[in-house]
Amino acid sequence: MPTQKKKLDHDIEEKKQKFSSEIERELTDIEKEIKSFKKNSISNINKIAAETAAEIIKQTVDTEVNKSNVVAIVEDITKRKLSKYL
Repeated sequence: MPTQKKKLDHDIEEKKQKFSSEIERELTDIEKEIKSFKKNSISNINKIAAETAAEIIKQTVDTEVNKSNVVAIVEDITKRKLSKYL
C-alpha cells in the first residue's frame, strides 16, 4: 500500500510540474504578444496623429503641409513621451 501512495504522489508531482511549465510557456508567449501589440498600436497611433495634425494645420492655415515633416515630428514626440510605456 505505501508504494502505491508513493507512486501516486510521484505521478501527481510530475503532472503538477508539467502543468506549471506549460503555464510558464503560455505566460511567456502572451507577454511577447502583448509587447508586439503595444509596438503595433504605437505605429498606428503615430499614423493617426500625423494625419490628424496635417489635416488640422491644413484647415487652420489653409495650406498643405509636408507630411514627412509631420510624421517626423510625431515620431519624435512619441519616442520622448511613450518610451516609458514600452
